Amino acid sequence: MRLRTAALLIALGALTSSMTSFAQNRATLNALRDTARLLLIFAGANDARAQQQLSDLAAHAAEVRDRDMRVIVMNIVPSHTSNDSALPQSTFAPEEEAYARQRFHVGLNEFAVVLVGKDGGEKLRSSNPIPWQKLASTIDAMPMRKEEAKQR
Repeated sequence: MRLRTAALLIALGALTSSMTSFAQNRATLNALRDTARLLLIFAGANDARAQQQLSDLAAHAAEVRDRDMRVIVMNIVPSHTSNDSALPQSTFAPEEEAYARQRFHVGLNEFAVVLVGKDGGEKLRSSNPIPWQKLASTIDAMPMRKEEAKQR
């Protein structure tokens, strides 16, 4: 009986730990404002463009982190998300995803990539994957990014 109780407590502890880790990775637009630039990737299930965008970002993971970017992928089946732990990613709860779709006017099965600045404003939008150089040059032209570069 004690062994069964101990095993149950260990399993419960592991589940709580993994749920806490998952919850900590969940974010909201408001919580990330002023702390991160967001790259919102909206896509229907099985949209190869999302994987293409993630692959391009993963190839530049250090530069993504250097620019304080968070990648948030919405409406994609789990097999299409990046497994690159070096890429700073977050997830939204379903309600926050719905809010983001409404705020940025993106339909459920529509593909869109939206770059959101630290000020919360939309800086760049595309209905196709955005090449890394275009993302980097857009971010590097932002006044806040220029100030960050001076301080380093």
